[in-house]
Amino acid sequence: MNFYLPEKRSELISRLTGRVPHGVMGDMSGNDNEIDVKTARELWNNIEMVSERRTIYLHIPFCVKRCKFCGFYKNRTTTHDLSQYTDYLLRELEMVADKPVASGTFNTVYFGGGTPTDLSAGDLERLIRAIHDKIKLADDVEFTVEGRLFGFDDDKVRACLDAGATRFSFGVQTFHTERRQALGRIQSRKKLLERLERIKRIGGDRACTVIDLIYGLPGQSLEEWLDDIRTAHEETLLDGIDLYLLKMLPGAPLTTTFGDVPWSDEELMERQAKAGEYLLAQDWRRLSITHWSRGTLERNRYNHQTKTGGEMLPLGCGAGGSAGGYSFMQMMPLDEYKAQIDAGHKPIGMVRKVQPRPLNSKVTDQMERGFFNPTDFAIRCERLADNWRDAGVWTRVEEGALRLTKIGQFYQPRLNNMLAAYLSKGGDDGPFGAAKEQGK
Repeated sequence: MNFYLPEKRSELISRLTGRVPHGVMGDMSGNDNEIDVKTARELWNNIEMVSERRTIYLHIPFCVKRCKFCGFYKNRTTTHDLSQYTDYLLRELEMVADKPVASGTFNTVYFGGGTPTDLSAGDLERLIRAIHDKIKLADDVEFTVEGRLFGFDDDKVRACLDAGATRFSFGVQTFHTERRQALGRIQSRKKLLERLERIKRIGGDRACTVIDLIYGLPGQSLEEWLDDIRTAHEETLLDGIDLYLLKMLPGAPLTTTFGDVPWSDEELMERQAKAGEYLLAQDWRRLSITHWSRGTLERNRYNHQTKTGGEMLPLGCGAGGSAGGYSFMQMMPLDEYKAQIDAGHKPIGMVRKVQPRPLNSKVTDQMERGFFNPTDFAIRCERLADNWRDAGVWTRVEEGALRLTKIGQFYQPRLNNMLAAYLSKGGDDGPFGAAKEQGK
């Protein structure tokens, strides 16, 4: 049995839904080698970015309340802790601003968490202005502040806009009040819609406003999900929507209760497809499998760059990044992060040397946008292209390109990895293309 080229459609689908046999997809991480902290500090002082797609990622590991689907909760929000943490972030920024890794022009900045909007208006303004002052940013920089609508008052909105933020991303997840309460969310549907309208009225065209919506929630029917999509379109002035499948993350309360997403793949696939059909009919533009834009303000630059080989300068406790062929993870315990800053050190917790993977990035760039064009690659893959077409994951369109079907869109992340592995091993002329017994 060939894992990549099954004889029947049902065989491919079973591999997309089940566990992948160990080693069958190859070592997608390359020969990664962890580096000791002392060497990492020396490396940090001299490393340079090689990509022109550069992001600053600043992490705020605080939340006022833990949501039941969240596996990342670290610290409960307190005003004192957030103000002190902002001071540490500014000190870390000073440390890196004159290093080679921070030279060049950055076209994306992202405040993630956690809940960055829990910061006070003054702290948000301090951080945003400091990045503009210390780092060279592109004239059309996408500067995102992520968070929740609860507590993000007018003063905070204006502070972000006046300091130079250009994009707000809010984790709404669902507009249905009862479903929200079951997830540990705070605001009602009415409050959400009022706040979204107010933020967009204040920001106008100065900032793009997007939200996340989740499908596959326990108790969420297809009708309820489509009502969320309709609400976002008809009752808001949003510039973008990101549609995510619920992930049962280790340690999350929802995972403890349910164990797995309480819907079949067929039911979840239908939710994704119906939402897409509705948005396309309303003239929304699909930026990726999960990201949608209304108008021209939403570009989805940060999300796209992080998946297609862009580099990232990490700031903050628990922040991750990459530069010059290395991946970085900063210390997660807050006390350890602060101790390193106090000692004058970049708070690096782990560094790995990673192999450049331009092929993977090129595959991801296309598959994220819902297509694959074999003619753009020097590696033959017609055998796989025909096999997967017969299995129903894509169809041929103009000039030999392949467009992902409803099935292909739903399984895109897994197909993406399989396709990259197949091409990296020589495609049709490699062992995966020719093997008879691969994957047993």
